[in-house]
Amino acid sequence: MMKKAMSMVLAAALTLGMISGCSSISTDDSPKQETAATTAASGGPAAEAPEAAIKARPEKDSFKVGFVSWSIGHTVPAAWDEGIKRQFASFPQIQYTCFDGEASTEKQVSIMNDLINQDYDCIFLQASDAAGLSSSVQEAEAAGIPVICINLDVTVPHAGLVQMATYESGALVAEKMGEQMGGKGNVVIIQGVIGASTQVLR
Repeated sequence: MMKKAMSMVLAAALTLGMISGCSSISTDDSPKQETAATTAASGGPAAEAPEAAIKARPEKDSFKVGFVSWSIGHTVPAAWDEGIKRQFASFPQIQYTCFDGEASTEKQVSIMNDLINQDYDCIFLQASDAAGLSSSVQEAEAAGIPVICINLDVTVPHAGLVQMATYESGALVAEKMGEQMGGKGNVVIIQGVIGASTQVLR
């Protein structure tokens, strides 16, 4: 029953990736020099879950899934929230709640701690800081709670990742800018969320 429910959650995550225009989903098995998404995009093998086995969870009839967003006031996390709600509408046994990270690593860490203590069955996470949220992800996974990162990844192995190929998209933007500028000129980079995986890789 538990495996079936987790399969439904992962299937929903896959569907979310497709309807949100993300190019890949993969799982992690080692600290990344590049994200799992770029590995998948380049044709690399999909990794299996880390060898440190996720703790077995008891059988139950209902499941709690939380989405720890970067900032629900932003259009992208809000769109993810709406997509998740639509996917889970077909699964009445899944209780879904979205949490506002308020663009704060400290806030997201606090929410993650609460969800671990409340024994959630699965957590979706948009990590505002790839390194800053890694310990929280490790704690959740050690407690048997799979963590699926959405758009913004962490630096440690975890259950899954749904995102676009961030490095490649940054390279493509730079290439098109270079073409439009005729190969020379001055470029200003206005940084996004400092420490977020997309900010680093793009």
